[in-house]
Amino acid sequence: AAAAAHAHKNWRIALLVQASLLFVVTLRIATVPLSQVDVPSRAQSARVDCFALPAEAQGSLTRVQNLIREMREMLQGMNRNPLTLSMSSILCLFHAVASSLALWAAPYLWLSDHAPSGLMTLILSACVLFALPTLGAWLGAIACDRLEGFKAGMHSVALKVACCFATVAALCGPLNSATESFLPRFLLLSCWMFSAGAVLPICCALLMTSMPSYLRSFNAASMFLILHLLSYAVAPTIVTILMGCFIRPEKALNFGVSLAFWTTTPAAILLIFTYAREPKGSGPSSLSGVDDLSLGDVSYELARRRMSTAPL
Repeated sequence: AAAAAHAHKNWRIALLVQASLLFVVTLRIATVPLSQVDVPSRAQSARVDCFALPAEAQGSLTRVQNLIREMREMLQGMNRNPLTLSMSSILCLFHAVASSLALWAAPYLWLSDHAPSGLMTLILSACVLFALPTLGAWLGAIACDRLEGFKAGMHSVALKVACCFATVAALCGPLNSATESFLPRFLLLSCWMFSAGAVLPICCALLMTSMPSYLRSFNAASMFLILHLLSYAVAPTIVTILMGCFIRPEKALNFGVSLAFWTTTPAAILLIFTYAREPKGSGPSSLSGVDDLSLGDVSYELARRRMSTAPL
């Protein structure tokens, strides 16, 4: 009797499942558009490609293929532009130095000779990290705008102004290695922050004008992604691992900050090399073919990206 009751229960469950499946299939058939069950028209246009993917799946696959093809073409367009590659590399190096200095500037200055109290050193470091990059970005943009470096075909003028500020920032590396006192180190830190801040709007404008208008959005997005990954994640991690090899904290901080300052040197060399190979003239660039930029456009782009205060 128990076995019969169990079999009867299983039979009812099976019947319920079959009824549910039949209801689902019936509902699916009822909701199919008439255009998909028009047998005569289908028979007239029957071809070998009737085994192709449905329209929805084919459309999704086509969209994915178009997206991959467009990304590949845009990456190829970026790689064929040497000015964009140079500016992206320079910005990565400068932001890597800025992120390192933002982490270790306060303890580095506090462990220097004749340093003030820890609270005063922290306040001075915060003021330098906040005010001087902003002031440098403003003055660098004004200087480049007065020399018409933001106009189309004037990349060489903008690069010349950027080379001047980058050279001043690169000199902070050897000068910092020759001193251990608080005041010279504080002045060198201030000088680097101001000079690097002045380079930022010029490099930003060159990135905007070195690409055609249809590639600017993709260029800005990909460059910003690479910038954050390399400058704010990879570079400080590598320097921190190297600093862990030292036993004394002051030795580790001296090594880390000195390495950060010296990283500006290859950035300045690359910037000078870019200026040397850039065509000198006032005509529009045949590679980019872009429009002019105003100081307001560059200021808006800086405010949107928050490049000047990114390390904070």
